[in-house]
Amino acid sequence: MAVELHRYLSDLLEGLPAHHPDRRYLEGLQETNAGYLDQTRLPDDPDRTAVSAPPARSAAADPGAIDHIEPPAENAAAAAPEPPSTPEQERVHLHGRVGQPPRFRTTPKGTRIGSFPLAVRGDDDSTVWWQVLAFNGPHRPLADRLAQLNLAKGQAAEVVGFDHTRERSGRDGQPRVERQVYAVAIKAR
Repeated sequence: MAVELHRYLSDLLEGLPAHHPDRRYLEGLQETNAGYLDQTRLPDDPDRTAVSAPPARSAAADPGAIDHIEPPAENAAAAAPEPPSTPEQERVHLHGRVGQPPRFRTTPKGTRIGSFPLAVRGDDDSTVWWQVLAFNGPHRPLADRLAQLNLAKGQAAEVVGFDHTRERSGRDGQPRVERQVYAVAIKAR
């Protein structure tokens, strides 16, 4: 099965242009798979042949190419790609009350977005308002689920998502920071 995966990845890479954003990811998968095949190859098994890592492309032929590709690591855990250098967004778990019933809109590309304000009471009895955004994705129709919840003003709700801040101008023209949560799960309590 790993040999078929290696062939499939090779075919995909042949069809992708050199500057395609998924190319480096697929090359990493192919390299990891080649390391797995080298480790699991049995010396007396003619059906299991060693598969080499993808050939390194020269920087002259491809300006976006990596100058040096390391050979597969000895164990699969060490061959995992490094995490991105961008800071991760903070995941939040909020319990609060709905400030207004959710509103829905559709982007020009057809993505449905639901939003509503959520009031969360802090430890010091202060109220923090969050704008909750629920997006419909290809495999996660969260905005549609939000519509089915029929949340009403004052109803208790629980939201799990990622913290985002957005700067906008207020009614008085002064810049304001709006706290938003890009929801992953929403539950009426």
